Order: sequence, then C-alpha cells, then structure tokens
Amino acid sequence: MKFVLFILFCATCFSHNSDGIVNHMENSYPSYGEWGIDTAGMDTDIHPGDDFYGYVNGKWNQNTQIPSDETRFGSFNIVDRISDMRVKDIVEAWTDPKTPLDPEKLKVVSLYQSYLNEEKLEELDILPIRAYLEELKQIQSKENLVATMARSMADFGKTFFNLRGCKKNQFGNSGSINVAVTKV
Repeated sequence: MKFVLFILFCATCFSHNSDGIVNHMENSYPSYGEWGIDTAGMDTDIHPGDDFYGYVNGKWNQNTQIPSDETRFGSFNIVDRISDMRVKDIVEAWTDPKTPLDPEKLKVVSLYQSYLNEEKLEELDILPIRAYLEELKQIQSKENLVATMARSMADFGKTFFNLRGCKKNQFGNSGSINVAVTKV
C-alpha cells in the first residue's frame, strides 16, 4: 500500500504544474531522440540477411560507451536517469527555506535527505536490513520462500526476487522460470 501511495504521489508531481516546476523540467532535460526507429544506429554496410543484429545495431554498438557504473546501457537506463533527475529537482525545490512545506512534502524531503546521508548509511552498514538478510538465510523450503517474498512485498512493495514464468514455446520446448534479483 505504501508503494502504491508513493507511485500516486510521484504521478501527481509529474502531472500537476505546481509553481512551474514541471514546465521547467520538461524544457531543461535532454530528450532521448525521436519516436520510432533509430536509423542512425544502423550499420547499412552489413547485409540484414547475414547479420540482422549487426545491421540494426552495428553503429550504435561501435559508438556507444557503456558507463563504467553500468552493466548494460540503453533507452531504459536513459529514461531511468532522467526520472531520477526530475525527482531530485522536485524534492530540492521543496527544500527552499523560503517556501513553507505541508506535512506530506516534508516527509518526502526527510526521506530523500536521509537516503542521501552517506555518512549515516556507512555508519549503519547493513543494520537496517540485517533481519531481512537473516530471514533469507533461513529459507529451507518453497513454502518459506513464498512466505518471505510475501513479507518483502508488504514491507518494500517488491519481492527480493523477480520471478518470470514462460509457457512452452512454438517449438514445443518446456516452460522456464527466470529468477533475478530485484532492485530494492
């Protein structure tokens, strides 16, 4: 429920033109190209029948430097960074001492500032999540795993693991389950 309220809050921030913040943000952030197919990333020297991936992505692969703090890079990473910058600008606009804050905005500012307090985070180390890590160590069965994931969903709004199932494909191969660690 907390996660849903937070998402609704963010949606309100982005859709409501409060003090011109949204208009300012829309005009001050770089946009990611045009909608449609990015032909600038294509390598038309490659015949699509020989190497379709190289044909479609060849120049992009040659010219794009993956940032050192990323394991992959693409449009979703760019959109994620732009969203982070927008949230940062909204929250920092609320920290202006000349502007009195309502209690809900004050909660968001306090949460955001505590998130950025690296000194305190280093001091606390894993203490805030130690109980969750211990709970993960104690998982001995499928039932324990399901219960643990349900509790993490209630506490964080996400489970520790992202599970995706896949039915049989058109070739008759059996289904599969993909397990990945979730950003919590």
